[in-house]
This record gives sequence, C-alpha cells and structure tokens, in this order.
Amino acid sequence: MPQGNVRRGATADVFPGVASRYERLQIEPVLGPAPARVERGAGLVLLGGVAGTGKALPVYRLAIEPALDTNGVNVRDVETAFDDAAKLAVVAGWVRRAEVIVADVSELNPAILYVLGLCHGLSRCPLLVGRADTELPFDLASLRYLRYVDDRNGLLDLREELTRAVRVFLSASRVDSDVT
Repeated sequence: MPQGNVRRGATADVFPGVASRYERLQIEPVLGPAPARVERGAGLVLLGGVAGTGKALPVYRLAIEPALDTNGVNVRDVETAFDDAAKLAVVAGWVRRAEVIVADVSELNPAILYVLGLCHGLSRCPLLVGRADTELPFDLASLRYLRYVDDRNGLLDLREELTRAVRVFLSASRVDSDVT
C-alpha cells in the first residue's frame, strides 16, 4: 500500500471524519455528551495559576476582560470554572459552550496546553495571547497569537488588538455557525 494511504473501516468509509463506534464508546464517558450549541456571548478565558492571583490578573483586568466586554462577551469576574483537579467532562463542557475562548500561553502551563489541545480536538479555535518574550513550542508558534509587553502600556495595546481580533472572530463565526 503506498505511503499515506490508510485502509478505513466501514464507519470511516460511510462517515468520513467521524470516530468509530468503539472510539466514541471510549471517549464519551470521559468528555461527556456534546451540547447542542455554542452559547452566544459566552466567554472562556484560560489563565495560568489560581483565578484572581499572580501575573495573570493584570492581563485579565486591563486587556482581556475589557476586550471581551466591548464585544458583548460575558466574562464579568474571574472565577475558577475548572482547575487541574476538574473532571475532563467539566472542562470539555466549558470548551464546547463558550463562543469565544482566549488563552494566555505566556507561562506554558501544562493544564492550559492540554486544554488547547482539547479545543483543537473539539474543532474550537481559541484566540491566543502571550508575553512578547515567551518562546512557544513549534506547534503553537505556527499559530497566530497576539504578543504583549507586560506593562501598563503593553496591556492597553493588547486590549486594542484583542478587541479587534474578537470582533473579527465573532463576525466571521456567527455567519455560518450554530450559535444560539
């Protein structure tokens, strides 16, 4: 068989891109059932550390929260929707529901990187932000992300850039989506 050609089972032949029944039986109990639709205006922000503490708080308060709020995305307060001890089904539920997902990859936090992989696996495309001095791994470095300088002026610049990015994202994604 030539390289690159893979023999597919009956399920893959009938439904290209759909996991086999066996795969669904293995993963659905872990990730939980998929909700019917993304919730219009629901936002999810992935930050390193404990919610409301550390280096992430100024980035959230000065840049991310105002950018999302300007675009009508609901993130009123920092709270822990899930943490490292959360069940994967809870994490997947948030990823599936949120209309906009913003992830700060500055700290290369393993939990955030895992959730980014989950986002991509669930066909979600988070908006990435990161400090200008952060060296991203090759797989993330190839994605578009907004770099910021970690001072007041840099965060205000990030707010402007992120406000534009969210506006473009929403106008493009709402045209042809199942957002309720």
